[in-house]
Amino acid sequence: RPKDYSCTKRWYFCRRKVLVFCKEPKSILEILKMLGYSDKRTVRKHLNPLIEQGRISMTVPEKPNSKNQKYITVK
Repeated sequence: RPKDYSCTKRWYFCRRKVLVFCKEPKSILEILKMLGYSDKRTVRKHLNPLIEQGRISMTVPEKPNSKNQKYITVK
């Protein structure tokens, strides 16, 4: 096992939770609360790879920092 195995496993499960939770559009604050985090930057560390992989999309892609931005799982 790599020494960071438990960290990798935890991140994997957090990302799985995000994918299930975002079947309906959710704001970053809703995702933050669901994961139990207090910092948006930590949530973005989960969201950005999922967006890059095409597994999550933004509802307002032309304005990534919009206060109305929500994230939804790509079907």
